[in-house]
Formats: sequence, C-alpha cells, structure tokens
Amino acid sequence: MPDIAPFSYIIDLLVQIGPSEVTWQEISSWCAITGIDLSVWESNTIKRLSAIYTSCAHRYHDSTLPSPYKSLEAPKTNDDAIKAALRQGNFRK
Repeated sequence: MPDIAPFSYIIDLLVQIGPSEVTWQEISSWCAITGIDLSVWESNTIKRLSAIYTSCAHRYHDSTLPSPYKSLEAPKTNDDAIKAALRQGNFRK
C-alpha cells in the first residue's frame, strides 16, 4: 500500500467541501469563501474522490455486498453461536 500521509490533507479538504459528489462550482465557491487556492491537481483529486465516495455510498447502502474495507479473506463467524454464548454468559446482575 502506498504511503498517502503527504496527501492526507486532500481528504480533510474533501470533508470540508462535502464528500458527496461535488460540482466544479461548489469547489470554486468553497475556494472563494475560504480564501484557499487549490492547484489543478488538488481540485481534480477532490472532484474524483467525491465521485468515488458517492458511487460507493450508493453501491453499499442497504446492501448485502461485503464492505469494501473488509478483507474478503476475513474468517466467517457463526452469529448464532455468538448470540448463544452471550445469552449464557453470567455477566448480568
């Protein structure tokens, strides 16, 4: 995985502008209001990240698809066994 630490400020800017798919006008307005001048690369990256965020939010909302941040190789758990173990626990007073 590449080191993104030098560019993590882009995520902060995206959150300030709004992660849902932003328009060029919204980016321009945000820059005018805050007095922050973004480079072309920063503006393009924020625009692209917002589109990716919106796409994933729509794709995974109320979905049975595995979360994109979870490993597909994560061990499966038996929910019924976990519930039964918790019900039998003697931790309630």
